[in-house]
Amino acid sequence: MEPRFVVTGCARSGTLFMAESLAKLGHACGHEQLFTPETRSLPSFREAQGDVSWLAAPFMRDLPPGTVVLHQVRDPLANLRSMLGVRMFQTKPHPFMQARYRLQYYRIRFARPITNARFVRFAAEHCPGVFELPDEASRAASYWVRWNRMIEAADARDDLVYRRYRVEDLDDQLLAELDQLLGGSASVADTARVLGELGTSTHRARQVDALGFGAIADVPTRDALAALALDYGYDLGSG
Repeated sequence: MEPRFVVTGCARSGTLFMAESLAKLGHACGHEQLFTPETRSLPSFREAQGDVSWLAAPFMRDLPPGTVVLHQVRDPLANLRSMLGVRMFQTKPHPFMQARYRLQYYRIRFARPITNARFVRFAAEHCPGVFELPDEASRAASYWVRWNRMIEAADARDDLVYRRYRVEDLDDQLLAELDQLLGGSASVADTARVLGELGTSTHRARQVDALGFGAIADVPTRDALAALALDYGYDLGSG
């Protein structure tokens, strides 16, 4: 029997790409289908084998024994740049935020575009105080650290199967290894075909200038991000 699984990471870390890859390999999963912005407790998997969702991170301690957790990380500066591109931490959640977001579909804007308020509220709820930081880059950096640490709670549980990997390392061989963890039997040729079909397809974001390490104004946040990034194999230097 194939194990239940969750693939999670930060927002803008390539989870949609992974969901499409696993679906093509025959796994019954979706993207943010079980874990949504409205999720407040562990959802039932029902017929699904798993879900690929950054919104699953707060529920690592509640997952049933035997669940496979794939922790997907992305280069933090690239991840932050993408979050700034969608303005995820630009505007503190407020009562009219979702209505304003919906009006953007009709090209009605009162100021700069904003991202989906449902996602912003979810991030703010599980990272209390993140909007108290002075600038958007620091908020995104604090979120990156705290969200990844939250997912690491799965590694502390002896009754879960935990595997962390960098999305930049995702190739034919690594995808085949991850497929096997989920009970699949894909060959390297199978995964090469899947990755070839998908190319580098991801959610596109507004283009933002290259983000340097020094752009994170809050020094403790910057230091925390550098330390965790190094643990994950990313040397950010002094930026």
